[in-house]
Amino acid sequence: MRLSKSSQLHNLANLAVRRYVDSGGSCDNFCMSTVSDSLFKQLKSPNDLSLRNRSLPVGLTNISWSDRHLITFRGIFPPSSIYTKKLLDTCKEEIKRKKAVLPEIRVLEIGCGAGVIALDIAQHFKMRVDCIDIQPIAVSNTQVNAIYWGAANLINAWQSDGLEGVVGSYDVIMFNAPMVVECDSDKPNTDDPFGQTMRSVFAQLPKHLNDDGKLLLMNAVDISDHLPETLSSCIAQGFAIFDTELAIHAITAR
Repeated sequence: MRLSKSSQLHNLANLAVRRYVDSGGSCDNFCMSTVSDSLFKQLKSPNDLSLRNRSLPVGLTNISWSDRHLITFRGIFPPSSIYTKKLLDTCKEEIKRKKAVLPEIRVLEIGCGAGVIALDIAQHFKMRVDCIDIQPIAVSNTQVNAIYWGAANLINAWQSDGLEGVVGSYDVIMFNAPMVVECDSDKPNTDDPFGQTMRSVFAQLPKHLNDDGKLLLMNAVDISDHLPETLSSCIAQGFAIFDTELAIHAITAR
């Protein structure tokens, strides 16, 4: 029997709580984010309003470029439709190019967060995508969204500090990297103090790239101070958003 939208959402909210608790969190520390009005209009039973229960670490937001809902746990940086779509479109172009000449390709996303880039690519190309994040709650968030989007069989997500927990090599690696800041910071979602994260990823990157493999990294226009001699980089796309100049770098092993 097919579950109603209400039952599906309640089951998913319960799953989100279990995944979050299993990742080491506590529901006592969380409250539910705002649930989109458009989704509540689809719900009929008054009991559906229990989804507003402040003990649930889950919220639902609209993804503007794909007209989908995305579950976001509190503490996970919400994807920006502007920034995320720039990287997503560039990654899709690269994957399409590689699929035209290779029978099978491997794709990895570093810092998957809520999982929207990996999920969009997995469903668009009907292919498996690996995802990693340093935060266990982000891994749980991606897994829950994979179930919500009906793509659980296409997403393989696990915890890893940079590429340390990764085995094997890839044709395309995607990374919306936190911005390098020349100071300490308590904002791991947005800041990379002294470029430590970027340097760590770059140091391990060559052994995780297949022949003609590429890391597509979104960050500041100039990353030359952090790029080792083992790697080469060119700007695949440059753009400015709210007076901030950014670039998507195509990075390969020398």
